[in-house]
This record gives sequence, structure tokens and C-alpha cells, in this order.
Amino acid sequence: MNKLSNLFLILGVAVLVLTLVMSVAFLNTPVAVLAVSPEVSETATAFLDAVCAGDYAAAGQRLYGTPDLGLDQAPADDVAAILWDAFVESTDYTLEGEPYAANGGLCQNVVFTGMDLFAAADALGQGAQQLLPQYVEQATDLEAVYDEQNQYRQEFVRKVLQDAADTVTRDPAYQTSQTIQLTLLHRDGQWWVSPDAALLRAISGGISG
Repeated sequence: MNKLSNLFLILGVAVLVLTLVMSVAFLNTPVAVLAVSPEVSETATAFLDAVCAGDYAAAGQRLYGTPDLGLDQAPADDVAAILWDAFVESTDYTLEGEPYAANGGLCQNVVFTGMDLFAAADALGQGAQQLLPQYVEQATDLEAVYDEQNQYRQEFVRKVLQDAADTVTRDPAYQTSQTIQLTLLHRDGQWWVSPDAALLRAISGGISG
């Protein structure tokens, strides 16, 4: 099933890109705790709103060091795009409590919900393997299934993958909710969101961090 391998390879690109974010300088020097201003919640909200809208370019502008997350363009592969679009559409958040001093800055607890993209991609692969023999058996024209080398036609495999993806993305079982600690740093006269592994896992649907 080369097509399934290709799908996970495409999704793996997002893992690599998000992992690079962790190389951004993460200052550990303690700073004086500033009086909590509206800018703290505004920064957190602006970042999370951008993530939930799928605007990762804007979200990156709120991260300390303004790294390029590389996620502002949909995957070129249409099956991977089905999963990614479903993840973005599923995301939501709620700020929990008030900001508190921690991690050399201020932290805001956030309840973040969204599709577990890693689990969904795994389920897609399993689902496609189950659908494949069914679609072969139901086919009325085997020439639409096999090519001259008796291999599955690309269009046929693509249809199987798309249908498996559609099934997975409609399944509420892959919707998750987690509480993350959003760290905000005051640097250069403004507040920034500092990335960590838990945050990257949340905004990537579990494929990073």
C-alpha cells in the first residue's frame, strides 16, 4: 500500500516543521513578574484564535522569535488535506482561570479541543485496508481497478483513501480535549507566546511534540 506510506510521509513533513520550532531560543532567565495587564489575555487569545482559524502565519507572529510554523498552506496531497482541514475545523479553546507567574513569565491554562490527527491518520490506514477488498469485490469493471501490470490504478486507490478519510473525520471518537499551560513572556516591550512540546502537540493534532 504505497499510497498509505505516502500519506504518512506527507503528514510527517508537518512533524519536522513543528519540531524545528523547538530550536527557537527559549529564555530561562527569570524576569520580574509584571502586573497582569489585558495584553496578556489578548496575546493568548490572538494566538489561539489564529490557530483555530488555520492562520498559522498569524499564529507564528505571536510566538517568541516569530518562527515560521510552515503550516499556513494546506497539504498538496488531497487525502492529507482532508485530514488537516478536518483538524483545523475541529479546533476550539477556552481560557481557564487567570494568568499566574511561572516559567519565567506568566502562564494561562487553556482547555484545547481538536481532532487527534495522529490517531486519525492511523485509523485512515486501517480503514483503507478494510475498504480495499470490498471495493474490489464491488467493482463492475476490473479495468478501472487494475492497470496493465495488474497493479491497482492510482485513481482507484485514491478513491479508497478519500472515502476512508471522510469516514474517519466524521468519527467523534478522534475528538480530544486537553488542558495545556500557555507560557507568555514579556520581551522587547510586548507579550509573546513561548512554544513547548505540549503546545506543539495540541496545535498539530498530536503529530508533533
